[in-house]
Amino acid sequence: DLGFTVQQVDEATVATLQRRRITGEGSRSPLWASLEELANQVKSGLLVLDFSQVQYVASQALGGLVMLAKRCRAAGCQLHLCGLCPSILEVLELMKLDKALKIYPGVEEALAG
Repeated sequence: DLGFTVQQVDEATVATLQRRRITGEGSRSPLWASLEELANQVKSGLLVLDFSQVQYVASQALGGLVMLAKRCRAAGCQLHLCGLCPSILEVLELMKLDKALKIYPGVEEALAG
C-alpha cells in the first residue's frame, strides 16, 4: 500500500492520498519516496496531489512535500495541490509555503490551473 492511488486524466497524473493522517512521514519516508518516483515518471507533465481525504499532516511531513516540489521542478513537471482542509492550508500559510506551492480548491481547478 503506497498510501495513494494514481489516475491518468489526459496529460495529467492525479495522485489521491488515501490516508486521513500523515504523521511522522519525513522526506525519506516510503510515501514521499513513492511520490518522488511518480514525479520522475510524469516528467514534463502535470502532477496533481489530491489531499481531499487527508485531515491532518504533521509538520515534519511538510518537509516531504517541499522535497517533492523540488523534485518536480528538477524533473520539469508541474505540481498542483488540491483538496486541502482549512487546518492544513493554515499551516502552509503560516510557513509561507502557500507562496511556493500551487494550491487549488479541487481536482478540476488543479487540472485547469
